[in-house]
Amino acid sequence: MNPNPDTAGRASSTIDLAELLQRYSDAWHRHDLDAIMSMHTDDTVFHLHNGNGAAVGAPQVREAFQLALAVYPDLSATQTAVEIGETHALVQSVMRSSAAGRVVEAEAVDVFRFVDGLISRKDTYLDTAALAG
Repeated sequence: MNPNPDTAGRASSTIDLAELLQRYSDAWHRHDLDAIMSMHTDDTVFHLHNGNGAAVGAPQVREAFQLALAVYPDLSATQTAVEIGETHALVQSVMRSSAAGRVVEAEAVDVFRFVDGLISRKDTYLDTAALAG
């Protein structure tokens, strides 16, 4: 038993966020858009930092994710590092997809913010030039 109730609650929420991130990763690997969106808040924000603006609200975020899956139908990612805090997480990964008949890879960092156990914001920093091939 943890004698410090403050750290006990934090550890539990960190475990919950780790489980959420694993389910989220699994949903992306299956390209299951409904499952992906079920882990986002209604007012969620997604920002792919490539010079374009952010998608705001679940409908716009869903549209952005749907486009990504259409452009890269074989998109996959391998996580290389995960850091989880009380209300945020950083996930480093290598993304892979086929482009022009060859496999391309790009490093990515996702910064997640959580509210009530759901993703309220996802900022993605991706080497889009490398992914484009």
